[in-house]
Amino acid sequence: MITLRHLLLYDGECSLCDGVVTVILKHNSKETIYFVSLQSDKAKQLHEQYKIDAAVDSIVFIRSDGRVYYKASAAAEICRQLHGIYSIGRLLPFLPFSDRIYDWIAANRYRIFGKKESCSLPSSEVKARFIHY
Repeated sequence: MITLRHLLLYDGECSLCDGVVTVILKHNSKETIYFVSLQSDKAKQLHEQYKIDAAVDSIVFIRSDGRVYYKASAAAEICRQLHGIYSIGRLLPFLPFSDRIYDWIAANRYRIFGKKESCSLPSSEVKARFIHY
């Protein structure tokens, strides 16, 4: 069976983003989502390949079919891959002002949730789902 891989570009220095990655690892039982820190060389390559604005400093979700999602739409696409209560997040883009709320949280994420000195190192069990090159 071939597993389709989606890529999540995330801020590896953001405590909130680290928490989101942890939730995804726990609730993406089909292991279809792989992770790329925005601080990595691979993220720079993906920015060029998919014509992602270099100013984007929060999550970007690239589906295995090449479609790219940002902000609340990215969160909704991620939630489509999760099981349990988190799958309800697929409704995010339909909420009024969802991108504005996302922008506010993204702009204040370091102040509210903190900033890390560097990206967390994944455990050996999930290390293969993190792309660093």
